[in-house]
Amino acid sequence: MEKIKPILRIAAFLVIFVLVVHCLTWLAKPNFPDVKNINGFYGEKENSLDLVYIGGSAAFVYYSPLTAWEEFGIVSYVYGANTIQPELYKPLIQELLKTQQPKLIILDARCFQYRDPENEDAQPPAEVPYRNTLNGMRFSRNKAEFIHDYVGTQIEGEKLPYYLDILKYHQNIPDYTEMNVEMLLGKYQHPYCGFHFVQKQAPIPQYVFATEEKAPVSADTEAILNELLSYLDSIDVPCMFAVSPYAEKESHKRIFNYVSEIVESRGYPFLDFNEYTEKMGLNYGWDFYNEDHVTIYGAEKYTRYLSSLLLEQYGIPSRKDDPDYAFMDERMPGWDKMKAETKAAILKIYEERTNNEE
Repeated sequence: MEKIKPILRIAAFLVIFVLVVHCLTWLAKPNFPDVKNINGFYGEKENSLDLVYIGGSAAFVYYSPLTAWEEFGIVSYVYGANTIQPELYKPLIQELLKTQQPKLIILDARCFQYRDPENEDAQPPAEVPYRNTLNGMRFSRNKAEFIHDYVGTQIEGEKLPYYLDILKYHQNIPDYTEMNVEMLLGKYQHPYCGFHFVQKQAPIPQYVFATEEKAPVSADTEAILNELLSYLDSIDVPCMFAVSPYAEKESHKRIFNYVSEIVESRGYPFLDFNEYTEKMGLNYGWDFYNEDHVTIYGAEKYTRYLSSLLLEQYGIPSRKDDPDYAFMDERMPGWDKMKAETKAAILKIYEERTNNEE
């Protein structure tokens, strides 16, 4: 018995140490929208989502799950982080399949356009894009394998601060807000199902062109795309790729033509919604806040068009009259309040700019 006591003390110390590090890590992490979006997914009711839309800001300021719920009865979540890289799609899908079995996964394809350093408007892999996604994820085998495979190869840096986030954020003052505690306990629920409000507005150009020319992505990016497609082949969930509408340039379109050819050859739909902006009724003088993103007004138009398509062609059901999904209505008061505030702010920006131009 005397020989066992030291072992028990060491074991108890290690357990307490791990718990303390876990608590401090979640209390010290910055509460950026990306962390809320990624971590909020864990708070969704198990096997409740029919649709998960994965991507960067080209997804979570575009697709509005609560608009889709209120007007179409679609139960969904937009799951992602700023400047997301396509290599992060696989671990995110692995995470979502732990608790959800959606009828469709939509993958934002715009990350394939900006990933390569030589491309126009490039946002290649770096610490910030990786942290944006990884900070909100629980530690798991999926996360650990991604860090092992990509940190130190795709981006420079030591792996250890990615395995132990506290080494990155240890100087932050712990935040004991209700939200941080909920994240710590795995109970945080994103109030808008992953959507992010932006109180900005600006007119943008619409580049009008038609091209079937193709511009290849780098060999590295193409390998990541093919690896992702092979993984999608292994899961029993339909998937599609989408390009949300923006000020798409001809150079961008050539890249999407190349990527779409690969995607469609593997049996997956690829939709460039820049080809349907007239049907959506998008107004380039009103519905955007910069060349890459829509306002809440543009998001509503995009969401309505996409939702109609999902109901008609992709078999996504409407749950509006199903009492088992009444929990979605609990988010609506907060959503309506934030939507009204954002629209009022956008109108004020528009009026001030118009008056200054006069």
